[in-house]
Amino acid sequence: MLFASTIVIAVLVFSTNYIKEFNLLNGEWSMTLAIPEENLVGKDVDFSIIGQKLKLPKYTNSLLMHINLSTSPKQIDLCDSVSKVTVAYGIYEVCSETLSLFLVEQTRDGKLEKRPTSFKDRDVDGSIVICKKRKPK
Repeated sequence: MLFASTIVIAVLVFSTNYIKEFNLLNGEWSMTLAIPEENLVGKDVDFSIIGQKLKLPKYTNSLLMHINLSTSPKQIDLCDSVSKVTVAYGIYEVCSETLSLFLVEQTRDGKLEKRPTSFKDRDVDGSIVICKKRKPK
């Protein structure tokens, strides 16, 4: 009986951590910095995160977010909500009102480079994006 109780507690803690993380991520965001800079489509590009969905204004489909909290830094995968194909993945950090992402996008031939292991990783051809949370209107 003790073993089953331990498993239930572990699942509840695991689920609670994911709920807390998505609560931090949920909201309206503005991209304020991209490296390389040409990856910033325009100053203050806005997007929203609701639950596990990330909605960019120029895309019809939402992107599904899958996060891994057991790694450091935390990992994120972005999949097309219709085709379920992974279009980008990488690492992220959310601190107060700032979201930092280091993403590798799918290439034209459908391949993905290796996932970055830190924000200082220079062996990965990807984009670092810094976003600020917008205040609710």
